[in-house]
Amino acid sequence: GADGMKVWDLKTRKEIRVPQQPSHERSQVSCVCWVTRRNETMDMLCYGNGLGFLVFLQHRPSEGRFEVIFSARLARGGEIICIAADTSNGSTVRLATGTRDKCVQVWLFDSSSRKLSPVHSKAYGSEKEIVPKAVAFDDNDERDLYIFGLYDGGLREKHLQASAGFANVISLANEEDSGNASVDIDRKICVVDNVFNGFDVYKMDSGNFVKTLITKEAEKTYPKGVAFADKSHLIVGGSDHGVAYIFERKTGKVLKRLKHAKKGGVETI
Repeated sequence: GADGMKVWDLKTRKEIRVPQQPSHERSQVSCVCWVTRRNETMDMLCYGNGLGFLVFLQHRPSEGRFEVIFSARLARGGEIICIAADTSNGSTVRLATGTRDKCVQVWLFDSSSRKLSPVHSKAYGSEKEIVPKAVAFDDNDERDLYIFGLYDGGLREKHLQASAGFANVISLANEEDSGNASVDIDRKICVVDNVFNGFDVYKMDSGNFVKTLITKEAEKTYPKGVAFADKSHLIVGGSDHGVAYIFERKTGKVLKRLKHAKKGGVETI
């Protein structure tokens, strides 16, 4: 939140120190992503905030703290609302970011040189309701990018090696507005917060609707957190009434209700 990042060691149950945001970039943290490479010896994560700053932190275990190794303001300075990482490359991390002011960008980050290099950048005008609420890399050789629209209910696949346009635009049939989304690339399925009464599961290659995982009709229609768990056998989703739900993916059955708060939203999973 507005206090910045907090990280805990689950083995020792102790907080690991994270530097406070400097005054010129201080804002609410809006999204976080682990970006540790396969051959990396120290854990690394990045976060975006409400002023459009992207910040990379690297763990220093011997000192019990995280160190800021890179920070920059992206695009037009809009809030960064989604981050996805591809760590399959041994030398660099491929990163995708989406911002509130309709910018989608792809980057390469090298933690050794502490350099962020642009790969792809696209800003959409007011005539297109493409606000990228969630992004995910495909597992093909080109590492193409899936983009979920916040207001238009669309799923787009962007060929990053193409000069312009989308390779595929899939309309998610039941979605007019949508919130957060989670992707299982191996199974080519996604789950989308439908904002109103739960979460909708789709096949990504066709956009075909599979099922709705029902919580209850929402009183406040803001985006809620959702994620696959246990090798996608489970789906965990938030709500506007303080409860996190654990669903069995194939049947849609609610296996557990976790009471997070008496009231208010469960926006992050």
